[in-house]
Amino acid sequence: MQDEKSDKPLWMPRGSIRGLIALIFTVSVAYLGVNGSIEADRMVEIIMVILAFYFGSKAGEKK
Repeated sequence: MQDEKSDKPLWMPRGSIRGLIALIFTVSVAYLGVNGSIEADRMVEIIMVILAFYFGSKAGEKK
Protein backbone atom coordinates (compact mmCIF):
# COMPACT_ATOMS: atom_id res chain seq x y z
CA MET A 1 0.00 0.00 0.00
CA GLN A 2 1.44 3.34 -1.02
CA ASP A 3 1.66 6.24 1.34
CA GLU A 4 -0.41 9.23 0.20
CA LYS A 5 2.63 11.52 0.40
CA SER A 6 4.84 9.24 -1.70
CA ASP A 7 2.97 9.94 -4.95
CA LYS A 8 3.44 13.71 -4.63
CA PRO A 9 6.50 15.25 -6.31
CA LEU A 10 8.93 16.42 -3.62
CA TRP A 11 6.14 15.98 -1.07
CA MET A 12 4.39 19.09 -2.38
CA PRO A 13 0.92 19.48 -3.89
CA ARG A 14 0.69 18.47 -7.56
CA GLY A 15 1.48 21.36 -9.89
CA SER A 16 3.64 23.24 -7.40
CA ILE A 17 6.90 22.43 -9.15
CA ARG A 18 5.44 23.23 -12.55
CA GLY A 19 4.10 26.55 -11.23
CA LEU A 20 7.43 27.38 -9.60
CA ILE A 21 9.31 26.70 -12.83
CA ALA A 22 6.89 28.88 -14.82
CA LEU A 23 7.20 31.66 -12.25
CA ILE A 24 11.01 31.56 -12.27
CA PHE A 25 11.15 31.71 -16.07
CA THR A 26 8.59 34.54 -16.21
CA VAL A 27 10.49 36.62 -13.66
CA SER A 28 13.78 35.94 -15.48
CA VAL A 29 12.37 37.03 -18.83
CA ALA A 30 10.80 40.12 -17.26
CA TYR A 31 14.16 41.01 -15.72
CA LEU A 32 15.91 40.64 -19.08
CA GLY A 33 13.23 42.80 -20.68
CA VAL A 34 13.62 45.55 -18.09
CA ASN A 35 17.41 45.45 -18.49
CA GLY A 36 17.04 45.84 -22.24
CA SER A 37 18.74 42.51 -23.01
CA ILE A 38 15.75 41.38 -25.08
CA GLU A 39 13.21 43.34 -27.09
CA ALA A 40 9.71 43.91 -25.74
CA ASP A 41 7.96 41.93 -28.49
CA ARG A 42 10.30 38.97 -27.95
CA MET A 43 9.62 39.17 -24.18
CA VAL A 44 5.86 38.99 -24.76
CA GLU A 45 6.29 35.94 -27.02
CA ILE A 46 8.40 34.12 -24.44
CA ILE A 47 6.00 34.88 -21.59
CA MET A 48 3.06 33.68 -23.71
CA VAL A 49 4.86 30.37 -24.36
CA ILE A 50 5.54 29.96 -20.63
CA LEU A 51 1.90 30.64 -19.75
CA ALA A 52 0.70 28.29 -22.51
CA PHE A 53 2.95 25.56 -21.07
CA TYR A 54 1.62 26.10 -17.55
CA PHE A 55 -2.08 26.29 -18.37
CA GLY A 56 -1.87 23.66 -21.10
CA SER A 57 -0.33 21.17 -18.72
CA LYS A 58 -2.96 22.01 -16.09
CA ALA A 59 -5.75 21.38 -18.62
CA GLY A 60 -4.25 18.03 -19.60
CA GLU A 61 -4.16 16.68 -16.05
CA LYS A 62 -6.40 13.83 -15.12
CA LYS A 63 -8.59 14.55 -12.14
